[in-house]
Amino acid sequence: MDAADTDVFRIVEFGRERYWMNRVPLALLGCIAGLFMIAMDPGPPGLAPLVILAALLALGAAYGISVVAYKHAFDSPLAAVRSVGFFLALVLGVGVFFIIPPRHQRASVVDASFGTMGWIFVFFSLGYIAFALARHVRPEKPMLTLSPAGLVLNIAWLKNLQIPWYEVEHVGLLEHILPGGIVSRHPNNPVIVVSQDFYERQILPRRTFLSGDQWSGIFQPKGAQIQILLPWPWFSLPMKDVAEPVDVRWKAFRELPDAQAPSTTAPPLRASAWSPGALTQWQKILFGVPMAGMLLMLAHFGGLWDSAFLKSARQDSALTRQKEEVARRESQRYREQYRRVIEDGEKRQREYEERRRQ
Repeated sequence: MDAADTDVFRIVEFGRERYWMNRVPLALLGCIAGLFMIAMDPGPPGLAPLVILAALLALGAAYGISVVAYKHAFDSPLAAVRSVGFFLALVLGVGVFFIIPPRHQRASVVDASFGTMGWIFVFFSLGYIAFALARHVRPEKPMLTLSPAGLVLNIAWLKNLQIPWYEVEHVGLLEHILPGGIVSRHPNNPVIVVSQDFYERQILPRRTFLSGDQWSGIFQPKGAQIQILLPWPWFSLPMKDVAEPVDVRWKAFRELPDAQAPSTTAPPLRASAWSPGALTQWQKILFGVPMAGMLLMLAHFGGLWDSAFLKSARQDSALTRQKEEVARRESQRYREQYRRVIEDGEKRQREYEERRRQ
């Protein structure tokens, strides 16, 4: 961040590349756990992992949107109607998915065996790793941009909010005025302060359903002013690496009107870019240990090592699958016999009705 502090004319961008990549070790641990489960129960997974994973994602989406809807429903009667509609539609969709298929078909598809759970772990973890690598190679639009003209916030629920430096009245720490006039300061929450008038004219009309209670977390009142919280934890950077460039640029350009904001030809500095060379010793260990575990599990599937525990687990799993297959065939045979009895009865009934008519 030295370059950002010394060259105030240079544009600085903050994204979430480090945030996503720093969680890759957890995804690698998920892969290791999934591979270990598959090694214990190596039966063919079929479509079961994908079906269960899709159902879990649908339930997670339903829960997330219902929480946002509940918190948003108190804004206005129309918002309450939309919120309840969203929730009911999601619940109905998930219910139909599980209710419409016949029971015997659901049992054959949704097989929550140990190996199936392992494949779910692997699919989910590999999907996250692919997503994090894609965000590293092709970063998304920066969530926070600092330039001589001002500050730009680009959150999922608040796109391209531009705040000129001359509209910023103060840069500091979050403060709350307690009863008795006592000021409570929060040292880990840097903010920029704008007027109530600017907030009501330029920011408040852009509030949407998706903002939920996050809006009140970012925009906090302080008398006749509004404090805008700088979301530095999203960037996986130290607080000073985000707060200091904001303070330096505000002091340098707060007296300049928007039309006189200087420009620069230097390329933007992506302060949140992730690189292996910037990892600390502890972060290298966090990446190295799960990768070593992944190589160890892949060596097992390559036939380089095995253990008595895994052999015993595979034998038990194979025996269980054989019993389940025998039970499934018996159940299928009984269903076929029952179907034939019903069909024979219906046939005799039709013949009897035909003789009566004749």
